[in-house]
Amino acid sequence: MTFEMESRHAKTVFAGFVGLTAAICFNALFLQTGPHPAPMSSNAADDAQSAGGAKKVALDPGLAEKIRIKAVQRELTAKGYDPGPIDAVMGFFTRAAIIAYETDSNLPVTGEPSGILTGAAVDLVRRVIPPNPWKQQLLESRAALDRLAENGVTGIHDITGADQMRVFQYLRDAGELTVRVYARPTLDKWGELATLGIQTGFGDEFLKVGGLKGFVDGIMGNSSAYFRRPYDHQPESRGMWRTMMLEPPGMPELIRLADAAGLVPQIHAIGDLAVDTLIDFFQWAIEANGPGDHRFRVIHAQVLEEDDFARFGELGLIAEVQPYHAIDDMRWMEQRIGHERSRGAYAFKTLMDNGARLAFGSDWPGTNASWYPAKPLLGIYAAVTRQTLDGEPPGGWFPDERISVEDAIYAYTMGNAYAAGEEDEKGSISVGKLADFTVVDRDLFAIQPSEIKDVRVVATIVGGRVVYASSDQAALSEIARAVTSRDD
Repeated sequence: MTFEMESRHAKTVFAGFVGLTAAICFNALFLQTGPHPAPMSSNAADDAQSAGGAKKVALDPGLAEKIRIKAVQRELTAKGYDPGPIDAVMGFFTRAAIIAYETDSNLPVTGEPSGILTGAAVDLVRRVIPPNPWKQQLLESRAALDRLAENGVTGIHDITGADQMRVFQYLRDAGELTVRVYARPTLDKWGELATLGIQTGFGDEFLKVGGLKGFVDGIMGNSSAYFRRPYDHQPESRGMWRTMMLEPPGMPELIRLADAAGLVPQIHAIGDLAVDTLIDFFQWAIEANGPGDHRFRVIHAQVLEEDDFARFGELGLIAEVQPYHAIDDMRWMEQRIGHERSRGAYAFKTLMDNGARLAFGSDWPGTNASWYPAKPLLGIYAAVTRQTLDGEPPGGWFPDERISVEDAIYAYTMGNAYAAGEEDEKGSISVGKLADFTVVDRDLFAIQPSEIKDVRVVATIVGGRVVYASSDQAALSEIARAVTSRDD
């Protein structure tokens, strides 16, 4: 079992929740001082090739439109604006600049922002922003660690760049790291890690190199996830491929090479065609590298076609999914892809029934489309009810995809431990495993599913150390001793 009842204290003790986060630091870039320009389509890789081999996304189908864009871009540059090269920003920033130029005679003359930068256009600004001072990085990370601890999270699978890795190492050495970090560099770094002989699992119990995060398509929040058929609300668009799909060596080869080097690919795919394509890539890697314990992850797996569910079980794939996404995205999901395609959205029960292993997370802190809470209890509520926090719709959205409380807890505990190759070290309260667990104020198996969202975390223990205790928890030490001293 992945949980242990402590009825003497009227508390429930679980193996510590592991959260799959988008990033631990609050470093998203928002420049929203005007209306959001409509994102442009990038529907096929063959649309993304220009003379000389550089990527180029077709903003509009006609040559005359392309000529107009180039002309306006040159004029903007001559007047002191820097709209950026069309090829580099996938059209988002250039299109916004052109619309503003052609419709607004009162453009700012000092270059201040007048809209939102999205996609790769954000890099035009990021590259001139000074890096966060070291003290600021520590402040942000400590604040994030506090938030995770108070929500009962004992470990994270984090997209970790070089700067954040240095922060984690500092906090670990100072005894301040209050979650176990399964760090995930990006997939394009596989060669640098392999050159040093680093494989998945390198590190210690508190900080280790995990899998490598890759990206196939965009996100549902801005309708850039890649689908086989166009969006209902944007019939000119099916979404877009990400850079790793378009630039050499390409996603299939990145996956094959990383897997062969002992670095586990864990890849973001959201739209139905993106998921289907990624499963093909995983199958090719297995055929090329031979059978083994690959533990490939499809991150998000938000919308699946009917014949792809069985392939998860056949190939031993892990679905790293975020249940809170379902109750957040349902407000506009059917408007964007229709009722029938939505049947395959966030289909946790069907994934389980077809042999997929579920690993639950939060995607905290979220994207520029949505903010996701770092609270596994809300994820359990979402998976069990498929209702918003105010109880809508009655019975749940596609209620056949609801799962049990036990299965939801398992996905947050043993499911994540298995996904990380750590099932012998964590995921359940067992002799010889790490003493990571979460204490909550009610028995999740004895209350109504609608009440799960209101359950409070009483304490979070990592490595036998109390890293969070609610102010009213007088018997915490007694609970901790009772659980950590068990010998069965």
